[in-house]
Amino acid sequence: HEATVEDVCFHPHSDSEFCSVGDDKRLLFWDERAGREPTLGLPQWSKCDLHCLDWNETDVNLLVTGTADGETFVFDRRKMHAAKGPVGAALHSLHQHKDAVLRVGWLPGSTTHFASGGDDAAIFVWDLSRVGKMISDAEA
Repeated sequence: HEATVEDVCFHPHSDSEFCSVGDDKRLLFWDERAGREPTLGLPQWSKCDLHCLDWNETDVNLLVTGTADGETFVFDRRKMHAAKGPVGAALHSLHQHKDAVLRVGWLPGSTTHFASGGDDAAIFVWDLSRVGKMISDAEA
């Protein structure tokens, strides 16, 4: 990283792999067995600082990040090699927070549910299986 590292998260099933995000707008993957350079990453792909991330324990290819401008991104690390543009590698870009997202976390055992909390004093629980679907007033 070239600026403050905001969050670090270990791979759920490996004590040698971890990823990090920071104020340099980078999401980087590391493997201490491979040396001091990142093994994979999206250098400066975001338009603002990255504050937090969490690695899914059920599907270790899925990660979620939160940004300084209130966006939440879900990534599949298998698709990051062909990334194009600011959100080219993101499976989902979710914008509901009105301020910085400070914490994200997957529901244990789920590949579709996670929560995000931010500077806007809001907490959102996301269900990726419903992204893009209309929600009735009764469900909201």
